[in-house]
Amino acid sequence: MRMWQPSSVEQLCRRVRDYCTFNSYTFNVEGVARAAGMAAGELRELGGEVEVFSVEAAEVIGRDGTIEHAPIGPGVRAVFNGGSARRVLLSIHLDTVYPVEHWFREVSREGERLHGPGVADAKGGLVVLLEGLGRYLACGGKTGVEVVLNPDEEIGSPSSRGVLVESAGRCVGGLVFEPTYPDGAMVSRRKGSGTYTVVVRGRSAHAGRDFEKGRNALVAAAEVAVGLAGLNGTLVGATVNCGVMEAGSAANVVPDWAVLRVNVRVETGGEVAELDAAIRAVAAGVARREGIAVEVHGGVASMPRPGDGVCGELLAKVLDVAGSLGLPTASRPSGGTCDGNKLAAAGLAVADSMGPTGGELHSPREYLDIASLESRAELLCRVLGRL
Repeated sequence: MRMWQPSSVEQLCRRVRDYCTFNSYTFNVEGVARAAGMAAGELRELGGEVEVFSVEAAEVIGRDGTIEHAPIGPGVRAVFNGGSARRVLLSIHLDTVYPVEHWFREVSREGERLHGPGVADAKGGLVVLLEGLGRYLACGGKTGVEVVLNPDEEIGSPSSRGVLVESAGRCVGGLVFEPTYPDGAMVSRRKGSGTYTVVVRGRSAHAGRDFEKGRNALVAAAEVAVGLAGLNGTLVGATVNCGVMEAGSAANVVPDWAVLRVNVRVETGGEVAELDAAIRAVAAGVARREGIAVEVHGGVASMPRPGDGVCGELLAKVLDVAGSLGLPTASRPSGGTCDGNKLAAAGLAVADSMGPTGGELHSPREYLDIASLESRAELLCRVLGRL
């Protein structure tokens, strides 16, 4: 291992730029593999036992309702101080939410902020993890550390879930490097989340000559969407968002297929079964129409992550260290989910907003507060020392 030296803020900024100058959308296998290769190289330089691992293809519902299997790029796992009796998990994802064809590609700097795809979510978090770990090891830290960088968090980690759960079983605590709130506050607890895909089949026909012979799948899917939207307010803490609908081939053809994509959020685990039953009941009601078939795929993939218990205790320790460094010590709930939800569901104590400060995530306005890269890396170094 080469002699390691802490990076300056400007060096950290350049490292984030290096990771963001190419696209690593979840289904861009080459881009994710490039990010994995870069991170694996940095982890090897820190002296870790590094493995680049493959994952199975993700099952997705295509735009015409057919089930497809989409390849996913590799992930990275590394172990440091493997002989230690105690091990802490450090995790963040390599993929970003922006497709290859998306116009938001450029990385730019405006004053003390860096703008670009993935600068905060989560290339900045990756750089914080690598820098903070390097500082900890350079100080002679002996606690065991396991690093998992997964390739598919932006679609719910369907292919890497097993790797995360397996690693959680070997560790006493987990730190996930999603960004903080824009004011530096950390996330105290998270809602659960899931995606449903509703596939509706009808019967095609000429819109003029044989209109009455058709069975309009688009109209049926719209009825499902209205029914699902009507579930909002019926279950405390649960929300249903009908986000995307695709259907048909031409305006003069009665569409024989439609696909509705829906996202749900739940406040507590107790809402999951009731919400799932309600969604399927709405779909079944529309499916009773003659000539219409409805399939419901998916469900809640990330259970709510609590803010009390072992997760609350770990967050309190992190915030105590943050206070000693003059960093914000506030925390607030979030409606967003991350891999911290899955790790907590596996029984691991998790703090999952250890990354840099940033905002406007999942939008072309995404930004990173550059100074937070250094301060959050130092926070990780100190937290590992405390644990």
